[in-house]
Amino acid sequence: DKQWYQRRVRAMDPGSGPAVLPFPNGGPPAGRMFNKRPKRKRSFSELPWTDYFSSKQEVEVVGGDKFCVYSTGSGPTVLCLHGGGHSSLSWAVFTAELTQRASVRVVAVDQRGHGDTQTSDDKDLSAETLAADMAECGTLCILTLRTDPQLFLWGTAWEVQ
Repeated sequence: DKQWYQRRVRAMDPGSGPAVLPFPNGGPPAGRMFNKRPKRKRSFSELPWTDYFSSKQEVEVVGGDKFCVYSTGSGPTVLCLHGGGHSSLSWAVFTAELTQRASVRVVAVDQRGHGDTQTSDDKDLSAETLAADMAECGTLCILTLRTDPQLFLWGTAWEVQ
């Protein structure tokens, strides 16, 4: 194996002289890692929504569909719309940062087929249906959550093919 490796190194750079293996004895010392820092075990456990939002409500729209709405803060409303395959909790860290820097109310809605929202047809993700859902949710949020009527829309893109 070493001879094959040495020939391979020489073939890549014939003018370099004798091939030198990167480690003595053909490999790294046993038990040593390249990165000497201890590996930190990552936790992927779910954080509670209460760390980022002050309320979680169910908003029922015409037709009986129920949308899960998280909100926090006060002032002009920033309605956050998540992208496909996510939930309104995708906005958690953004919400914490924004409400620390500005006097706004952040409202994040689980869209149709996502998160804790319950609709009669979770598979209807057409642009028309999603737009109608959010228009109605935005209006109901202003009325039921008693938010400032000034509404800012903030969102991420759905992948369109």
